[in-house]
Amino acid sequence: MQQLAMTPEEAQRLKECISEIAAILYKNTDSSQLTSLEAIETTVRQQMLEQVSHSTQQRLVMRQELPLPQAKQTITEVSVDGGKVRLRGPLGEGS
Repeated sequence: MQQLAMTPEEAQRLKECISEIAAILYKNTDSSQLTSLEAIETTVRQQMLEQVSHSTQQRLVMRQELPLPQAKQTITEVSVDGGKVRLRGPLGEGS
């Protein structure tokens, strides 16, 4: 995969944005969560998950290759709590 180089202006803008994001995250984080690099990383990950939009998360999930599960026995019922679900039958049959 070819990596494109940023212009010096883009690199500077990126650096400014990263600094701005860091300041916002620091301002909105309890100081007790800033005791180690591991705690900081965990806090940043949690805040990013809370703030990243659903559509962005969906795009990221759709990029993953997830194998279809194989049922070990016949499924007679399904319970679902919210979200969109599509049940598939054998190939050639409707879902």
